[in-house]
Amino acid sequence: MPDYEPLDLAEKLNAGLDILDSNVAAVGFQYFRGLPFLINDDPSKCFIALDKEGGAIEIPVGKPASHIIFAHRLLHSDIDNGGPVGNIIADYSFCLEGGKQVEYTIRERFEIASVPIDSQRKGYDFRGASGLPFR
Repeated sequence: MPDYEPLDLAEKLNAGLDILDSNVAAVGFQYFRGLPFLINDDPSKCFIALDKEGGAIEIPVGKPASHIIFAHRLLHSDIDNGGPVGNIIADYSFCLEGGKQVEYTIRERFEIASVPIDSQRKGYDFRGASGLPFR
């Protein structure tokens, strides 16, 4: 078994590039922080978009996993306008073999962040070294 194996999320994809302010994103096979990710190259269906009203999405892993890594981002934030850090954005829940459930709280600017658009460079996401994908 390889050290890292991406899950097939094709059946869960429910959003396209239009959810991004810039309508620009890297699709296809990408590396983020040195790990490979496959972002569907259909611009109308390449992401999973979640909101408070949409409910939970179940993604079965179906095999032993010591680590689970998400490539996720927040679409909007008040931090750049002086808003607080640490707001609870989501709870990720993992159902382990044997029925045990583990919850992880996802907090803004700790486990997830937004990548605002730099209006001076149309089509480019920009925040600086801490907010950009490390390639």
